[in-house]
Amino acid sequence: MGLIGIAIVALLSSASIGYLTIRLALRYKLGIDQCEASHKTHLHIVPRLGAIPVAGGLVIALRAFTLDGDEFDLDALFLAVTLLPALCIGLLEDFFQNLGTLVRLFTTMLSAALGWWLLGAKLTFLDIGFLDPILATYALAGFGVTLFAASGVSHAINIVDGCNGLSSFVSMVILAAIAAVANVVGDTFIFSVSILSAAAVLGFFVWNFPFGRLFLGDGGAYFTGLLVAELSIMLVCRNPGVSPWFPMLLAVYPIWETLYSAFRRMFVRGRSPGSPDRLHMHSLVYHRLIKSAANRNNPRLQSLQSSVAAMYMWAFALVAAVPALLFWDRPDLLKLMCGVFAVVYLVLYRNLVHFRSRRLLLLRGRIAPVLANTPG
Repeated sequence: MGLIGIAIVALLSSASIGYLTIRLALRYKLGIDQCEASHKTHLHIVPRLGAIPVAGGLVIALRAFTLDGDEFDLDALFLAVTLLPALCIGLLEDFFQNLGTLVRLFTTMLSAALGWWLLGAKLTFLDIGFLDPILATYALAGFGVTLFAASGVSHAINIVDGCNGLSSFVSMVILAAIAAVANVVGDTFIFSVSILSAAAVLGFFVWNFPFGRLFLGDGGAYFTGLLVAELSIMLVCRNPGVSPWFPMLLAVYPIWETLYSAFRRMFVRGRSPGSPDRLHMHSLVYHRLIKSAANRNNPRLQSLQSSVAAMYMWAFALVAAVPALLFWDRPDLLKLMCGVFAVVYLVLYRNLVHFRSRRLLLLRGRIAPVLANTPG
């Protein structure tokens, strides 16, 4: 059928499974999101089982996709086994919503350990002067860094899953960029899996954006985030010409959001780094720029406003992806762009927190009335 045909299969399979998931979850009250939490941006009842269509669409596509020889089939099987623990622990949280943060963290680390063993997804070079000799000399150090990085990206995708279409769009941008560079360096496996993964996420996206009929949930975020992490690490390991700072810049928005959120909660507010709040960048954009009083009892309007907030945040993923694609083999420029992103993020964040920008206030004044007059 060819890669394009199988990608269409992934998209249609994911979208079809998503439809069935919505119908069954609502009928039997399975995996329903608790919309009463203070940091939520929706009022309606929504299943948080997006992992099912994303994983289902990808598995169906990988099964249908065949290449000459058995290497692709074996790698695809190993990838599925690697992702399974993260998928299962996330789905358990989505169904029961009572698992501790450490349990989920250690389970995603287990997935990363399987990737180290089965896929050879090992970080032994980061282009950081003092750290590279340690990673090259001590396998245990590289193992620990790999687990920390892969599980960190998995949880970072979950952190930015706060508005309709946000984490799924960010993931699709990252996967598409990985596919582009994999195609340049001739890595057929990474290229094919990235394309099929993006198609499976797109099948979920049509139910998530703009009306929020299905949420990605912890299972979907962990699964997609770990998929992004494993493909990124494998791309760097298998292709020495690709800088490890290429995937770092690609995912700099969710990574920096996670690091800054942990710092802010621990050292500014004196709270646990895993405690939820309404001070993520996407939450501030939603509450400070988009949300209006008219949506207080209007679920459809609130869902649309959540989607508009996500569209603002899409710019972060796109702005990071462009220089990453241009300079994928230039670690000096990639590091510089990561630093620039961090500075710009902090400036924008402080403006939103303290309402220091008149333009932001004026923007809210223009957006809110338009969405308030949206039918439905």
